[in-house]
Amino acid sequence: MRTVAFILASNLLLFAPVIWGQTSDSTTDATIESEVLETQARRFQAMIDVDLEALENILSGDLTYTHTSGWMETKGEFLSSLSSQLIKYKSIRPTDIVIRIYDNTAVVTGISAMRIIYKENLLAFSIRFIEVYQKNQGNWQLVAWQASRLPDE
Repeated sequence: MRTVAFILASNLLLFAPVIWGQTSDSTTDATIESEVLETQARRFQAMIDVDLEALENILSGDLTYTHTSGWMETKGEFLSSLSSQLIKYKSIRPTDIVIRIYDNTAVVTGISAMRIIYKENLLAFSIRFIEVYQKNQGNWQLVAWQASRLPDE
């Protein structure tokens, strides 16, 4: 009888995640995805608001930020561009987001509708982007961004 009880208890523990439709890995991934999306939203809003203090914490010290033109900036250069208002972000609306998690790294891909002012000209266009976040001391930080402009429809 003990053997039967042991087998039943073992099977319940083994199949419980399947029965209830959730595993600790999927819970963890969902939590990480939520944290990364929240960090991305805070970053985009900080870019629009030119909130350099917020960006200081969100951007990694070794950031590479590659614009649609191929122009690449370091963290310091990107913050300087924002501060000088060389580029003014008016709106950033991401869609089609896919997040892949690799331990303490998140790779995010998507499309975004952009409205910016560059050299006093309002530009509206769409981009396809890839961004890489790394968890550093409990916070997600952007370590790489690269975007390509999509053809106008």
